Amino acid sequence: MRVRTRERSIAVAQYFIATPMATISSAAKIFNISRSTIYKDLTQRLEEYPLLHEVVKDKLQKNKHMKRKRK
Repeated sequence: MRVRTRERSIAVAQYFIATPMATISSAAKIFNISRSTIYKDLTQRLEEYPLLHEVVKDKLQKNKHMKRKRK
């Protein structure tokens, strides 16, 4: 993985963890990249960092659960 991609993945994860109401869409707007890239950064590319990956994975699951409740 490129250094720039790795740094972006970590930055996205830090934003996602630090911002209580962060979503994939809000992160995509902040970082000016697509939602699919954000999702890939948070799921696949963070696997190199197990602790960060676990925290983000938990938050993604919570967001998914909340989204289902809203529908």
